[in-house]
Amino acid sequence: MYNQKKILGVIPARGGSVSVPKKNIQYIGERSLLELAVTCAQEIPIFDHVVVSTDDDEFIKISKSFGVDVIARPAELASNDAIVELSVLHALDQLKETRNMSFDIVALLEPTSPFRKAETVNLAIEKFIESNASSLVTVVEQTESLGNLSDSGYFIPIVKDGPRRRQDRMPLFAECGVLYVAQASHLRETSSFVADDWLAHPVSPLEAIDINTKYDFAYAQWIASTDLVE
Repeated sequence: MYNQKKILGVIPARGGSVSVPKKNIQYIGERSLLELAVTCAQEIPIFDHVVVSTDDDEFIKISKSFGVDVIARPAELASNDAIVELSVLHALDQLKETRNMSFDIVALLEPTSPFRKAETVNLAIEKFIESNASSLVTVVEQTESLGNLSDSGYFIPIVKDGPRRRQDRMPLFAECGVLYVAQASHLRETSSFVADDWLAHPVSPLEAIDINTKYDFAYAQWIASTDLVE
């Protein structure tokens, strides 16, 4: 509990994955994405409780072997087009109904961020609570020249007439999946982590690495083999 707020950490780990089968139990170094997410969450002191939400029997067994609570997610909340917020709301409802546990704030830690640090999450949630915002998202700095393509295929930069040298550009920021946090009341009202007062917490490029494809896995596995990870 922090500032009289009860905080829940939710790790969503559905069994299906189009790009990489059983993605959440594939390994980065010596540990799977699921194990990395669970052990990180267990090291975050601000959490009052941590739960894995999954539809997969194998994932349930693996999660319980790490000593973490598990909520069995129904199949309709684990399809490719199901939004993750609904699985978080389901976890909140199940914890209330089956364990008589309620929470003021909920944090989402997707397993696809293998280099997430516990101290980053703890600091971000403290910042969120002290701000009294509705929701928080982690972001990563970008200095690439970003833009859109016109119907005829021409590049239209977001920042026009900006410096050509990367080091001279004003940085932009991209949403990344290291952490999402919301007031439980906001999530129930909107079914979304997005808010008009969406507080941002910048993270390092290393922590922002997100695993979605086999190429992401290859890159993350190389990173894990170097001294770039503390």
